Amino acid sequence: MENNSNPRVECIKALVQIERNESYSNLVINDVLKKVTFTPEDKSLFTKIVYGVIANKTFLLWVLKKYVKRPHKQQDWLKYTLMTSLYQIAFLDSIPDYAVVNEGVKYVKKRNYRKASFVNAVLRNIVREKDSIFDVPKEDFLEFLSIRYSYPRWMVEEFSKVTTTNEHLEALLKAMNSSHHTTLRVNTLKSTKEELLRTLKDKGIDVSSVDQYRVAIKFNSSTPLNNIKELDEGKCFVQSLGSILVGEIADPKPGETVIDMCAAPGTKTTHLAQQMGDKGKIYACDVHKHRVNLIKKSCQTAGVNIVEPVLLDSTKACEYFQKRFDLVLLDAPCSGLGVIANKPDIKWNKSKDDLVSIASLQLELIKNGVKLLNPGGVLIYSTCTLTKTENEDIVNYALNIDDTLSLVQQRHVFPDKDNTDGFYIAKIKKRKKGEID
Repeated sequence: MENNSNPRVECIKALVQIERNESYSNLVINDVLKKVTFTPEDKSLFTKIVYGVIANKTFLLWVLKKYVKRPHKQQDWLKYTLMTSLYQIAFLDSIPDYAVVNEGVKYVKKRNYRKASFVNAVLRNIVREKDSIFDVPKEDFLEFLSIRYSYPRWMVEEFSKVTTTNEHLEALLKAMNSSHHTTLRVNTLKSTKEELLRTLKDKGIDVSSVDQYRVAIKFNSSTPLNNIKELDEGKCFVQSLGSILVGEIADPKPGETVIDMCAAPGTKTTHLAQQMGDKGKIYACDVHKHRVNLIKKSCQTAGVNIVEPVLLDSTKACEYFQKRFDLVLLDAPCSGLGVIANKPDIKWNKSKDDLVSIASLQLELIKNGVKLLNPGGVLIYSTCTLTKTENEDIVNYALNIDDTLSLVQQRHVFPDKDNTDGFYIAKIKKRKKGEID
């Protein structure tokens, strides 16, 4: 490991690597953290700056254009020196501006001494005009949001279709630029919410109950999750509130027959199993063998016995299964726009065309899903995105192809209102013969 690493310098190196190699930021961050020695504070700062620069890329470049000609065309190390410095000046009040300027100039002197005076002048001008850098023109409100909160214009337009006011739209975009609290789902096959809260608090870990959810605990602690042995013991799982809500709305009963069509890594599968008291049968499917192995591992950790992992392309589920199910969970592949807070790269590696191809797959899956239902059975359709193309349009398609289906419940989980990842959940019921809708 490298000792005495400077987190700001490592940020610049990491961002250059992410751009050059088109790497996922979380993988690069994890790789850096394995190789260098940081204090807990520096580790947090490093992670915050890398994610923050990616999440606010459009805004940072927009500001820099006032001071630098074509900032996006600068050498990558110089561009990211300016962007990381600007991010700290604009968003991190805990760091004095003079310290940010000095650190940036110090690094540039080592890389190219002749550029140091240029960087010093740019950063000092930004500090001098700090109060006005957020003054993005609002004549075109969607363009304002695209720049100020750094989202592609098409993405802002998609989110505008599921929000009712400009205020809600702006609050949503702002919330997705900030990380949320980690939440744990209690595995009631091995513990209780009260017992787990008491155990973790006795160890000095800052946790609290999320009272609106039967099995959710908010993890407020700086304690690394890999130090929580209760996770290894299967007494709890890391799971977002939106994801937990999928299981709570599904509400499976002991003895039922269930299929989880896109189950890996098995987090929702094990939630269903614990709700069923590990009684009944769950077929947990995935199209990739290595991901089926993740399902097996999750079930072993959870102490679940009713799950049968199945290597299967669920667009062919009707051909594979002759039986019908009381509950079908289709947690469909999606664009992932609801989890941008945790994966800011999504802003820049998705396109509007992707929504069309993803929706095509979702349609094939839901066509199979509704055919797998017993009369009186329930299908849960969920995604971790908020676009109508991947959500309401898919559910409406299913309702239109089978007049025995009815929409029981539909729920949007918004990061700004629910303080968790964005989710969409629909509960569809197949009527029994002779049953009136």
